[in-house]
Amino acid sequence: MPLLSKSPSRPTSQSKSSQRSRFLPNLNQLTEAIAKLPDPETWPEDTYAHTMDVHGKARTLQFNRIHVSKSDKRVHRWIYEGKVLIRNHDQ
Repeated sequence: MPLLSKSPSRPTSQSKSSQRSRFLPNLNQLTEAIAKLPDPETWPEDTYAHTMDVHGKARTLQFNRIHVSKSDKRVHRWIYEGKVLIRNHDQ
């Protein structure tokens, strides 16, 4: 019977992305990023990344542009699909 190696497994691409996305913005940080979003109707790309300095580290929030049906027309809106940390003093 072969012995099993005790070497750590290699992270998959999914776990790599979860390691990169450990930053959870609080409500103030998210509000700051939202205030700097460009107009989704005129922005040439489907994504927008806002980088901010948090405790001396560059942190990035990724926003995606989506189409929303509004009345009889389709408009663009930004959506943030990450998680938001809401602290007690943010409420």
